[in-house]
Parts: sequence; C-alpha cells; structure tokens
Amino acid sequence: MPEIKGKVGRLSDGRLKVNRDLSLPGYPGVFAAGDAAAFEHRGVFLRKAVNFAWYEGKRAGKNILRRRRGKKTTPFRPFDAGWVLPLRLTGIGHLFGHLWIQGRTALFLHYFMCGFRNYRFTNFIGFARLAADSLRRTGHDH
Repeated sequence: MPEIKGKVGRLSDGRLKVNRDLSLPGYPGVFAAGDAAAFEHRGVFLRKAVNFAWYEGKRAGKNILRRRRGKKTTPFRPFDAGWVLPLRLTGIGHLFGHLWIQGRTALFLHYFMCGFRNYRFTNFIGFARLAADSLRRTGHDH
C-alpha cells in the first residue's frame, strides 16, 4: 500500500488534485474520485456532482485493477449532461450547458435519472413511479 508523505495539491474545499487517470500526482498507486477528487477539465475543475462521482468511481476502480495487473491506466473522460435539482413538487435544471428546464419536467427527469442509475430493476420501477406521481401531483408547469 502506497504511503503519502508530504503535501498533496488541494482545492480550497479540500478536494485532492488528481491526474487524468484520477491518481494523485507523485503517488501513482493512490486514486481519488467523487467529492474527494478535484479533476481539471478544459481549464476548470469539475463541480461536485453525482454524475461525475459515479463515473469517476468506475474509472478509478478500473484503473486500480489495471495498475495491479501491470497495465497502463486510462484517463477519465467526463461528460457533463448538466444538473437537475428537485424542489419538493417541482424542479429546476440546466442541461448540456445551454438548456434550462423547470417545473414537472425537471422533477420527472430527476427521479427518472435516480432510478436509471440503480442496479436493481425493482428500484428503477420504484423511481419511475415517483417520477410519474410527480407529474400527476404538481398540475401544470410554471
């Protein structure tokens, strides 16, 4: 197990600055992902977001296995589809860097994506029901 000695690069919020493969500079056997990682993409650090955490975790795990098998690690390639926040009976979001959504559509999308990421089909169905119920309960978009 690698031991970290000395300082490592951090952002002001405490996240660790990582390389393209999510390893810590100077510590090729140590990886960070999600809210622990500060990943720079196109000159800015990615925001803390479930989507990035999900895919960073997958890439970091695969890179740990690759490193253990003596293979070269592969870079993390982020895709930013945007964000959606649920707000009780409505929601708001910003998709693909230019499309604002709000109201029932945003709330539906939030619950749908929560279910889509679930490993079990029964959980997905549960979130799909929440999404459908949110459309029925809220009336019309604002």
